[in-house]
Amino acid sequence: MENTPIHPKLWHRDFWLLAIASFLLTMPMYMLIPLLPEWLSQRTSLSSSEIGLVMLAYGLGLFVFGPICNHLIQRYRRNTVFISASVGVVLLLLSFFVMEHSAEGWSLPFCALFGLRFALGALFGLAEMILLSTLIIDVTESSYRDDANYAVVWFGRFPLVLGPLVAIQLNRFLSIDIIVIIMSSMAFLSAILVWLIRIPFKAPEDINSLFSTDRFLLKESIWCFLNLLLFTAFFGMMLFWQMNMTMFGMLMVGFYFALRFGKILLSDSELRHDMYLAFALSVLSMLIPYIFDSEWVWQFVTPVLLGFVAGIVCNRFMYLFLNISHHCQRGTSQSSFFLSWEFGITIGVFLTFVSNDPEQVLLTGLSLLIAAFAMYFLFTHNWHVKHKIR
Repeated sequence: MENTPIHPKLWHRDFWLLAIASFLLTMPMYMLIPLLPEWLSQRTSLSSSEIGLVMLAYGLGLFVFGPICNHLIQRYRRNTVFISASVGVVLLLLSFFVMEHSAEGWSLPFCALFGLRFALGALFGLAEMILLSTLIIDVTESSYRDDANYAVVWFGRFPLVLGPLVAIQLNRFLSIDIIVIIMSSMAFLSAILVWLIRIPFKAPEDINSLFSTDRFLLKESIWCFLNLLLFTAFFGMMLFWQMNMTMFGMLMVGFYFALRFGKILLSDSELRHDMYLAFALSVLSMLIPYIFDSEWVWQFVTPVLLGFVAGIVCNRFMYLFLNISHHCQRGTSQSSFFLSWEFGITIGVFLTFVSNDPEQVLLTGLSLLIAAFAMYFLFTHNWHVKHKIR
């Protein structure tokens, strides 16, 4: 008989290993955002729209294993399922290495590339849903779980800017195949870290249906899901705004400030001071380049402000998802948050490739941002106050 370990504090060995595992598994997904379109444009004859569809396939794949996620962790050890999914991610990443060194080069047709990217999203989605909805909860005492969710979310959010930053830098000095090996190694190391964690066996539930929304989608969170989707679609388009190290570095600075001060702004869930601030900074980030008429402002100030806004929105919606879930639905709420965030980013990337006109891309992005704030202030916030449980 296995005993469940007691952890008197949040930041203990197993929690650190899980947080780092989430970071390492997420990094390759965002490293591919600047690298994969370039590879496809150089090695295939795909059009810009087809490249966008290949990028979108990842977001669609995220949902594939969701309906059977709960069944899998009831039938098998949850850490084993995570490790299996992570190893699958490693193999799919290495397939790019194989294609790079194949005799015919990148000869795969669009459908095969779409399927490869789709499968990558499916396995990554399964691994992250298990980690966020189950493994983190297993190694955290109930009094620390809000803080645990907050911390691990940030370990998965920093790759949004750090991943492209690292990829762009590595691409300057290393060949594509070496970068693929580095990305595969990150995913494999995440599997090793989870393997090192002792997760006690839990008896399966008496009723274990094959398909379920448990640990997948929180049905009560539909409006939060759609509202966050609008925000993250804008952030996804923002990733291609200026594809350089300066922009991603400044976005990271904004993320740091949001991490540093975000929880202070969330002191009262019924107030929305943080979202008012996020809206004001969004407007300011778009206006000050015209006010000062300086390229320096575009390159340094605006990305910091938008990074801070992205972090604030991340904090706010994570707690919205938590507050409308019952105690037994915590894991499901976190999976829902994860899926909304990742799918929104993917939609934003897709929209960037659908339109080749930079002005249209900017107009579409701003429209998404305005719609997201309008939905939050006019509907989502009041709906959440009426329906929150915690």
